[in-house]
Amino acid sequence: MFPTTTTTIAAATAAEATRVQRDAAKAAQVQRDREAIEAYNQRKQVLEHAARERKLRIIWDHVGTWREFRGAVSVALGPEAGTKTDTDHLADIRSRYEEGRALAYWSDGSMRKEDKYDLLGAGVAWEQSVCGRWRWMSERYPLGVNSGGVTDTELSGILGALRLAVMRVQQDARIKLVRIFSDSATVLRGLRDGTLFDLGPAIPGPGGWAIQDVYQIADELAAKHVALELVWVKGHALSEGNQRADAAAAEARRMVRLPAGQPRFVKKAEVPMSITLRGSDAVEEWFWRVNKDRLLRGEEEIDDDSDFGSDDMDISDGDEPDTE
Repeated sequence: MFPTTTTTIAAATAAEATRVQRDAAKAAQVQRDREAIEAYNQRKQVLEHAARERKLRIIWDHVGTWREFRGAVSVALGPEAGTKTDTDHLADIRSRYEEGRALAYWSDGSMRKEDKYDLLGAGVAWEQSVCGRWRWMSERYPLGVNSGGVTDTELSGILGALRLAVMRVQQDARIKLVRIFSDSATVLRGLRDGTLFDLGPAIPGPGGWAIQDVYQIADELAAKHVALELVWVKGHALSEGNQRADAAAAEARRMVRLPAGQPRFVKKAEVPMSITLRGSDAVEEWFWRVNKDRLLRGEEEIDDDSDFGSDDMDISDGDEPDTE
């Protein structure tokens, strides 16, 4: 039996109605997606602006508003940069370097996402004369989970090199020059121009922010009449020191322990006491870093009693960056 004209028309009408409903649903979903993206971008702009203002206040409080970095900074970008070896980088100080009157360090940072967590580490490499032979040495600095960004790791690498250098200077008065190589043009230019708005990782423990200690050690070296030079070196090129620092930073990152269980929203009540003691901006900065992805998605803290000062949170891998 063939369908009647009435049946055919009814079927076509139903099909058209279904198509219209489907198209309307798609259009509504597209609109919802567009609104969600716009809301995300607006929220991101507001939160990142607040973070920038907060970091500026921390820098002004702990470093100063117009504090000069007491070191010479060289960022020589160009096609020939990738062709230089460590021999080239040390050519102008070779005799002082081999006699122990000048020190050279290579620093690097590393960050990688694993299981929805950002793992951070920094490393330093240098040569040391052992029984008349030069041997490569390295230090690794695990920097915790969700404690910052790539630039924070690079700044921590430079700080690690500065700490090693100042210890050597205290032991040997002959040292009058410290040269540190870094492949982070952003950090070096920021220190040179006074425009660095990165603090270093937000990790619990004694002391303050990495940027504060970088300025402080630079001042200490200047007071001892030791020249400090920060020199840009092209990463992953012909510098063995950079390659070894990169490897040390990656090792440090792999040493960071992932928190147990699934990622969750971390409350302000879980802010470590050592972070709380740095002030309210430090608390907000730590809270922002450990919850960044969730805050950007619009999640909010619920039932927070604002009882700052817990030391039970293991989100930042202990009290102090480990070294080996």
